[in-house]
Amino acid sequence: MVRGFTLLELIITLAIFTIVAGILLADYPRFAARINLRRSAQEIALSIREAQFSAFAVRGFQSGGQTIFKSWGINFNKSVSDKEYTLFVDANGDFEYDPPPAAPNELVKKFQVAGTSKIVSLCAGLKTAIPDTCSLNRLDIIYQRPNPDTILKGNGSVYSDLEIIIRSPDGLQRTIVVWSTGQISVE
Repeated sequence: MVRGFTLLELIITLAIFTIVAGILLADYPRFAARINLRRSAQEIALSIREAQFSAFAVRGFQSGGQTIFKSWGINFNKSVSDKEYTLFVDANGDFEYDPPPAAPNELVKKFQVAGTSKIVSLCAGLKTAIPDTCSLNRLDIIYQRPNPDTILKGNGSVYSDLEIIIRSPDGLQRTIVVWSTGQISVE
């Protein structure tokens, strides 16, 4: 008895492999866009978590030659950029990010939304308040220290929940939800 593949078995195997590879490669751009969008949303959530951790751990910040122990926060400002957001220390205690030159000592780090995704909407009250709004240009998420208090401000008003909506060029979107209780989720 002769063992091995026949020519017909080899052709059928190659045909099946080609069909499966074609299906996978045809969907690769959309798959890559979904992965990039998911990664961008998780990075934003982790940046917000970094501000929360820094405040609750009473992490100091070097400002003007001395270490200050103030509230930490994240600022989103669509009128400045739809790809950038800022980690800051609320040095003057006004529960808002004051960019340089107004308050040169508040800026800690600037973040970029990764890949081709961008921030399309800054919303408040989508989960709780009626009426909700997605016409905000600015969000400030502030974690006070040493109290576990979270202050969520949209265009200067205080809300119980804020949402950051990011979208990929092909229309897929993710929402990062921040609650005044401190919970952060990606939907």
